[in-house]
Amino acid sequence: MKRKILAVELNPPIKGFTVFSLSILATNELYLPWFYSQHIQLYFAKTQIQKGVPKIDFYRPPNNRLLPSPLLETRWLDRDLISIVNEDIMQFVVKYIDRDYYVQLYLNEFYMPDRLNYNIQKNIHETLIHGYDLHDETFDIIGYNKMGQYVSSKLKFADFKKAYTKIDYSDFKEAYSKIKYSPNHMAKIGLLKYDNNRYYEFDINLVSEQIRDYIESNNTSEKFRMLDTPEDGIYGIETYCYLIHCLLEQRNNFDIRLLHILWEHKKCMLNRLIYMENKGYLDPSDNLSVAYNKIEREVANLRLVMLRVVLGSKKEIDTSPIKYVKTKLEKLADEEKRILVRVLLQCEPP
Repeated sequence: MKRKILAVELNPPIKGFTVFSLSILATNELYLPWFYSQHIQLYFAKTQIQKGVPKIDFYRPPNNRLLPSPLLETRWLDRDLISIVNEDIMQFVVKYIDRDYYVQLYLNEFYMPDRLNYNIQKNIHETLIHGYDLHDETFDIIGYNKMGQYVSSKLKFADFKKAYTKIDYSDFKEAYSKIKYSPNHMAKIGLLKYDNNRYYEFDINLVSEQIRDYIESNNTSEKFRMLDTPEDGIYGIETYCYLIHCLLEQRNNFDIRLLHILWEHKKCMLNRLIYMENKGYLDPSDNLSVAYNKIEREVANLRLVMLRVVLGSKKEIDTSPIKYVKTKLEKLADEEKRILVRVLLQCEPP
């Protein structure tokens, strides 16, 4: 076969710090019952705060990277195994794409022309390969390009070979200092495929449990202690408080991704409420999704306000929009909690 491209969704419901599995899953709407049963809890990991790179993210179980969804068939191989069996990495990728597997691995973006760090500095970053063209000698990859857009682009075989080989174990240790994955995870190659033989039913009890964790700011990782040591951090509705702290500390150097993830959370929650109303889990006449829609629109607006601040002058700091965003976030936290308490009254058994 000269060319093959596997389908990807470039506008998945979450585009934050973990996106590839959803880009695969969202090509089939049968993933929605599973998706709407998850992705409710938010948290700031303590380890990230201590490293000086606080990230707000959707909470996922400790083994999520290795097993991102029961709807995905997932295999992980050590990079070293490829060289031990004398397999050419490019032939390996082509062979598994022919078998309908997406290939997820870390590459050095210094050698990737469509990336921000191309020919500037070494940056070890994850990439998903979803196609190839033997005639043009290119792979189809998805990720964030030099303009910050989540797109599918072409990577020449020659550039891929350099981006793959110009990495050693010390690079993974250096990259690990910035993110939460271990060097061992980063030194693996993932093979992912949608499992058409699996089905996941919407789990209203799980949704109720996670919403309660969210509004009570419970440490959800405590429930997975059989898999890993619980992860200290700031969970649930309390993430608003720490986000405000970051806002006041960083000011016009604010990491806009924090508000972007918060906005994605509100979009997911809104769509979940609409889904639950349509499926009969919530009474549409209570207008819970209508009320929550106002939360989503407000956070979307705050994101734009802070984006203008971040892109503005670095010399003169106008504190008025920062104060405005702070006040709005405080009010939104209270409003969101009131709405979700009403959701629980309908979801939880009496």
